Amino acid sequence: MKAPNRPFGRGPQILLTLAEHGPLSARGLTRMLTPTIQRKKLNEALGRLLRRNLIIKLHARLFGDGGIFYQINQNPKVWGEVSLMTGLATKSLFQPQFRSVELIHSEACAIWATALERLNPHSILLRDFSLRNSRMARQILLEVDNDIDLIPDLLIAVLSDDRKTLVSVAVEIERYMKTDLRTLIKLNRFAAGSRLDGVIWLCDNDGISERLKRLYNTRVKDRAHRINNYGSNFMLFQDECFPASIPTFSLQNAENKSVDFNLWIRELQSKNLHERFDAKFNDRGADHGRLQYA
Repeated sequence: MKAPNRPFGRGPQILLTLAEHGPLSARGLTRMLTPTIQRKKLNEALGRLLRRNLIIKLHARLFGDGGIFYQINQNPKVWGEVSLMTGLATKSLFQPQFRSVELIHSEACAIWATALERLNPHSILLRDFSLRNSRMARQILLEVDNDIDLIPDLLIAVLSDDRKTLVSVAVEIERYMKTDLRTLIKLNRFAAGSRLDGVIWLCDNDGISERLKRLYNTRVKDRAHRINNYGSNFMLFQDECFPASIPTFSLQNAENKSVDFNLWIRELQSKNLHERFDAKFNDRGADHGRLQYA
């Protein structure tokens, strides 16, 4: 496969990205592709793939053509050519139907997944649609079959410092307020009914994040004995879920204290579950939350 920085190397890279993450807009692709690509060059590469019928447009009329998403053509007749360009097996190119309401959420998940993979290339990162088929994810989450709403959007796993166990973090992208009952079920499942070491909630606005904190602090944290030594730092919250061109973390713990993502992960990796205490987590200002690779 051609390197992205070689002539016509962007086409295979775009196809690989669409195959891994599903439909994406030009905005999302611009934030995910490396080396960075100018929008004009991206549009030219997308145009070539469209003319060859290897990708299709979704919702081209949405928002006056401003809501276009691109997807690998789901006609199996073109999969052989896509396979030759990418090295992917043809059977891996099938993608389920995406509803319009899911596209923006799925793209936000894809952008954050790419950012987190670059931040720690040695981690394992899984999207929600991969969790049911992952033995590791099933062991961490304990239950992935009964209710799709209880599956996190992203799951990150990294080795502990002693290399004996995996440290796992769920990432939730929360765009809408759900009922208290549904929210409490998920908060309790993550805190008390799983083997997760931490959870990050990336929220569309501060109204959603403040509500999550309130429910967690008043109805969940003190009753979740598995993690109550570090309950205030088990769940982190952010008021933005659609990252800028350079994704950043501005995380707060359940006590509204700013937390540095890298230091938080290091604390989880260096201590086992029973050695973690809220007082040991090193709080920093929000300006320390920028991803390392940015």
